[in-house]
Amino acid sequence: MESGIFLIIIFLAVGGYLLPTLVATSRGTKSFWGVLILNIFLGWTLLGWLIAFVWAFGRTQRDDRIEANRHAELIATLQGPQGPPPKTSRFWGPVK
Repeated sequence: MESGIFLIIIFLAVGGYLLPTLVATSRGTKSFWGVLILNIFLGWTLLGWLIAFVWAFGRTQRDDRIEANRHAELIATLQGPQGPPPKTSRFWGPVK
């Protein structure tokens, strides 16, 4: 019985120690490898663990895609319309 409790405590301790790395993995953070290395080598210090934890919430690849889409929309808005819309027939689609 005591060995089971000991294993649970060890599992929770390792999970808590690697929490910044787990957060970075689940969020898809671009700096995953940096968080992992900092967490492994300096996570034993409270300051290293806190820096890794904050860094794990950094920019994700999804954030970059959203920003790129916003940038493209802004450029399209600033350029204005690209001429009149194509003429269409009510039943047959575009008219040549």
